Parts: sequence; structure tokens; C-alpha cells
Amino acid sequence: MIRALRFQPGRPAETIPPARLPAAPGSGIWCDLGRGDVPDAPAPTAPEGAATPTTGPAQGGAPAAAGVARWLQALHPLTAGHLRDPSPHLLAVAQEHYVHVRLRLPECVAAGGCGSHAADLDVVMGQGFALTTHTVAPDAWDELWEGYTAGRYRADGVDFAIYQALVRATKGYRETSSELLAATERVVERLTDKRARHVLVEIVHLRRRSAASRNVLAGAVDALGVLSAGARAQALRPSVQPFYQDLREQTAHLLDAVEEARGTLAEGVEGYTSVQSTEMNRVMQIFTVVAVLFMPPTLIASIYGMNFMIPEYHWNWGYAWALGLMVVTTAVLTAWLRGRNFL
Repeated sequence: MIRALRFQPGRPAETIPPARLPAAPGSGIWCDLGRGDVPDAPAPTAPEGAATPTTGPAQGGAPAAAGVARWLQALHPLTAGHLRDPSPHLLAVAQEHYVHVRLRLPECVAAGGCGSHAADLDVVMGQGFALTTHTVAPDAWDELWEGYTAGRYRADGVDFAIYQALVRATKGYRETSSELLAATERVVERLTDKRARHVLVEIVHLRRRSAASRNVLAGAVDALGVLSAGARAQALRPSVQPFYQDLREQTAHLLDAVEEARGTLAEGVEGYTSVQSTEMNRVMQIFTVVAVLFMPPTLIASIYGMNFMIPEYHWNWGYAWALGLMVVTTAVLTAWLRGRNFL
């Protein structure tokens, strides 16, 4: 769906037909459309206010696409190409008169990874205009759009409206980061439980999620950094720029928290491996001590078990002598091992 909203000083925001978009971006207009609604090629520029055909769908049809195509024709060809066929890489590009950034939304973090075009959002901002395209539209945007059209929100310019939209779109960053940190703490605590052998599988899953979250947040920090510096391209008013800088700082703090979670997981795995190694060494030490303790009795039994004529065979106390010798040698060896702190 293609929709457009006009912001004018001292007046409530109003919707305008996408087909009546001006020939060049500007006039305080925010145009929002889905990824599939981006036209394949720019249409010939039509005069602003010219009559448009009344046939065809009101939203997303040929007249609406023609209005968007006029805007794309005014942008850099690379920007228009990225909007039509987005690459899987995160974008943060500052042109001379506008900025173009792409953010991954929190949905792909919750899913444990991002596909090539999973839940991405493109924002093109310049002086008095904004163009947003998305693969998955944030649900909170509908409420924001209705709030502007119904007059519930003060229309303080298109740049502030995009800030409000980004706040809603990135709200899930904090939720997914908090959930990831909590899950990390639970898993690390369970590492001390010897029965929780399958916890390593959960750690692998959490490390995959934390890697996806780190990539998303790192790209968002870069993108918001480009937007917060958008005053150079006259995309932001000086009064609105601090809001973008604050949003970037908040996202940067979340990125630091995710990095901390990754470090905690790595330390947890190292600690778990160290504990397992210590336990294995302890088991091997016990087996070694048991083997050493049984060596003298085994030697004595081997000597008296040989198929030769041994003098002790004719001794009435020979059997007791052999058993006593085994006990004494084992006791002496045990005392020696205790003195060496092997037991």
C-alpha cells in the first residue's frame, strides 16, 4: 500500500493521494510504501496538480505508482535501485541533499537470524520530505499514522514524524536485548548443575541469537548515526537533531549490552569446560590411586599363585601370612599417598 502524509506549519497533518505527489521530493511530505509497491522504472514526470486517471485502485495502482516514480526519478539512480531491489547488506549512505539508511527490525532478531530481505526498513530523508519502504510494516506505524490524520499528535514536521516512527519501529530492540540478557543469565547459572548437560545446546542457540542481534544493532547504530548527522544534508532541523542522537545513543547502549551477553556466554562455556576438565582429572586421579593401591596385593597374589614349589605352601600360617602382607603393604602405601596429599 502506498500512502502519503503532508505536514504544514501550524496545521494538522493531512493525507494526500499518492498520485498527486509533487514532481520532486519536498513540501513536507512523508510517503510510505511496501517493498513490492516500488515501481520498476520511473514514469514520465507529470505537472504537479495535474488530473490523474480515475480508473484503477486508489492505493498501490498505476496512478499511485506514477507519483512515487516521480520521486524516484529525482533521487540518485543508486538509491532508486536499492529501493527496488534491496541488497542484504545494511546501508547508511549520505548523499548531497538527502540521506538513505536501512535498518533491520527486531522481528529478525527474535527469529534467531535474518534472511536476505527479512524485516528491513529503508528511510530516505531530505529537506522537508521522507520516503520509507519496508518489507514488513511495523504494526505501531498504523497507530501513528491514524494519530496524525485524526489530529491526536501534533504535526511538528516530517523529520520529527520519522523520529516517532523510528522509535516505534525499534522499540523491540530493547525487549529482545533484555530477553537475551535474561536467558543468558539463566543459562550461565545452570552451568553449575552437573545434570544440565544439554545446556550447551541452549548456549549455541543463544550465541546465534546474540550474533544476529549484534549485527542488527550495529547496523542500526550506523544508520541512526547517519540520520542524526542529517543536518548536513538539510534532512533534519537543528531542534529535531538531538532526538535522533538520543535514539542512537540508546541503541548503542543496547549493542553494548548484547556484546556483554556474548562475553558472558563465552566465559560461561570456558568455565563449564574448566569444570568438566577438573572433574575428569579428579576421576582419573581416583582411578590411578585405586590402581596403585591394588598393585602390591596383585604382585603378592601373582607370586604365590605361580605353579612352582613355594616354601610357604607347607607352612600352616602361609595363607594368613600372604593376606597380612597384602594388608600391610596396602596400608603403608595408603599412608604414603595421604602424606603426599594424593588422597
